[in-house]
Amino acid sequence: MDSATPANYEVEQDASYVIRNQDFYFHDTDKPLSHELVGGKAYNLQKIGRINRTPIWFVMPASYFDYFMQKNDLNPLVDRLEDLSQNFAENEDRISSISAQIREKILSAPIDDVLLKHLKNSFENLKGRSSINASFAVRSSGVTEDSHHASYAGLYSSVLNCQNFEDVKNALHKVWASSFSPRAVRERGVTSVSQKNCSMGVIVQELVQASVSGIASSLVLSNNYPGIEIAANYGLGESVVAGEVSPDSWVIHPTKGYVLEQTIGKKEFCITPSKEGKVEKQIVSEEKKAQFTLNKNELKEIAELVKLVKELYQCDVDVEFSLTENREIKILQVRPLVDSTVEMIHFIDENEAMDQSLIAKGLYSVPGIASGKLVYVDSIDELASGKIRLEQGDILATNAATKSWFDYLGPASGLITKEGAPSSHPILLSREKGIPCIIGARADFSALNGKRVTMDGYNKAIYEGSMKTRLGSVEEMKKQFHTIAMTDQPISPIAKEIKTPLSMLVSEIDAKREQRVYALIGKKGKGADLFQGYSLNDARRYLAVQASLLRKLKECSKKAITNENFKSLISLYSDFRSYLFLGEAIHAHSQKKASLIGMQNEIPSYYFSERVKELQNTKQDERSYLTGLPDLKEWLLLSIHFQEMRASSEKFDLQIQKEMHANLAQLGKNFAEKGKLSKMEEIFELSTDKISALLNDESESL
Repeated sequence: MDSATPANYEVEQDASYVIRNQDFYFHDTDKPLSHELVGGKAYNLQKIGRINRTPIWFVMPASYFDYFMQKNDLNPLVDRLEDLSQNFAENEDRISSISAQIREKILSAPIDDVLLKHLKNSFENLKGRSSINASFAVRSSGVTEDSHHASYAGLYSSVLNCQNFEDVKNALHKVWASSFSPRAVRERGVTSVSQKNCSMGVIVQELVQASVSGIASSLVLSNNYPGIEIAANYGLGESVVAGEVSPDSWVIHPTKGYVLEQTIGKKEFCITPSKEGKVEKQIVSEEKKAQFTLNKNELKEIAELVKLVKELYQCDVDVEFSLTENREIKILQVRPLVDSTVEMIHFIDENEAMDQSLIAKGLYSVPGIASGKLVYVDSIDELASGKIRLEQGDILATNAATKSWFDYLGPASGLITKEGAPSSHPILLSREKGIPCIIGARADFSALNGKRVTMDGYNKAIYEGSMKTRLGSVEEMKKQFHTIAMTDQPISPIAKEIKTPLSMLVSEIDAKREQRVYALIGKKGKGADLFQGYSLNDARRYLAVQASLLRKLKECSKKAITNENFKSLISLYSDFRSYLFLGEAIHAHSQKKASLIGMQNEIPSYYFSERVKELQNTKQDERSYLTGLPDLKEWLLLSIHFQEMRASSEKFDLQIQKEMHANLAQLGKNFAEKGKLSKMEEIFELSTDKISALLNDESESL
């Protein structure tokens, strides 16, 4: 007997060999478990047991399922399924009928008394080790489940919140029967897995009374960046795993631990245990919707746990977790991420994308390109009843898709949903099947029903019509995640001069700019080096001075040129032209400082550019990029502000030159009429000092 099996366990001599010789195994057993013995889920639970974060559990080995099937004479029906599955598509109706018969018999057939006694003793043992008033989850552990080759995510049933042995016994029937659910039978049939390969262990595990639950993976599935992607909602994890709700989500830097990207989810409802021994949906309050479900320390701890699990498995992993009422993090389940590596991938032509009408952008995705007729489905009942039938190449769009939808996605080339989470069942299953999937795309897809669209899983974008693609390597895609490099920002030429005689005056002012710049900041140099050593506060003050100068110049330029304001105007305009030059230099300095922070923190260029886009456009999705690096945000904001200041200054500079030209022309006409100039145009050949002298003479004569 296993060391964790109850000492008072009795073995009936007339029971089958299985019951006489096969133990139930507890979480602390010394026996190494295997997929074949207890199924993939239990195998993985034992594997991560050394991390000491799982709720306590025991598992009924898969051989008990085999014994139950044999004793109730169900194997001949399984043999018929196997024969019919050799041509699955042709025999689908008969397969469906036989699998329904098997499910009905599993649900109604009695369970051997000796097996029940063994189950009850093990349950009482587990209950004795659990917390007071604990409830339990009964979970499937299929022998083909949660492996490197196929996750079978959500394929079999779990029953939550079992409060007594009777609940556990009833749940056992349901879990076993799920091995012959339409999805399970179809999955084996279309993937050439034998229908006889249907055995499953069954796990009974203490249910975490979860305040928050979610999923985390060691890979961002939309672009294969090796960051930690986390999604969470209040309550039990079923709402997140199933893809029924839009949770909060984060991408954590794999080595530095800060948040690269975060999205606050809608979290319309959560799933919680009910007093009646079931689970129920609860509406989330507006106050809790507005809050993130996890704090910075919890995110860091989850990310570290995911890295530990990845190291243990030596491959990328998907982890389900819950936080207890005391905010202790528990790992409920681990599965290796099925390898979906390809050598070459299709990209949307970037130039064509700029000209194409964008329908929507999503929050999460599975990489890939698909073009086809969009078919909007409001409810899965429309597919199940045959009211809507997908044709080869169609792209299905709906509000939210759960694991059940995949029974009807056979001919579809893509899936789009408004709600959902990263690493949810729709994402994992789409990834395994090689179907692009975009989740969190907000658009009125019902209005697009029947129209041709193109979905770009790499950029989470959906476009109208068909689009060209190009073939590229995976390495090409990975380049966007190289750490940002330091770049010297070139200083752009300042505003274009108007092609009038006034350009001589502007040239005179610019010729004195170096002395003017030195007077303003006490430094000589070029480009960003002029501001070497400038802090954030220095740069903010500089921006404020530049804005103030622009206001003063606008006020002064509105006045006619007279002796009283000409010197002020020329002085202000000289400073303005110098600040225009310096503004570009401090913009380059800000970019350089941001790049330096990027290098020090190993920021991928993708997330750096997304941060810039977000700061330039407040409507960018519902995300916040690169949180936890406030200095980076400030330098980027300053860079953007200086760019905006330059754009408005250049525009105003042209306006000033026009106004000055008009005012000087009028002044020259006045001087010519009084005989001080032979012709009006001569005023444009004078230096600012000579114009000032003429104005001074004019003032004295008046």
